Amino acid sequence: MTNRNITNPDQLEAMGRSAQRCADLVELTLGTTNFYFTNAAFTVLVGAKSYLPLGDFMGFTDVEETSDLAIASVTLTLSGIDPLTVGQWLADDYIDKPIKIFRVYFDEN
Repeated sequence: MTNRNITNPDQLEAMGRSAQRCADLVELTLGTTNFYFTNAAFTVLVGAKSYLPLGDFMGFTDVEETSDLAIASVTLTLSGIDPLTVGQWLADDYIDKPIKIFRVYFDEN
């Protein structure tokens, strides 16, 4: 993944460490409901958003980035989700919905 034109020296330094503490965040919108998940072992708070910790129960395929004007494809895998939430997803048209994937880096504090 590219550095996305990050110029903040602290962020660049954190990304360049040989040992990094990071997590992936996924934002999924179905209908008018937003769902927030992380592969961290703890709840991650970003602003007013609280990302539900799924740890190894969340995964996604690699996102291939190209210079082509095309929509990228990714497959999100979630396990251990509340059955009521799964039922809501199955009732909605969940295929081909946009998701946002972020990576966050944690400092040692």
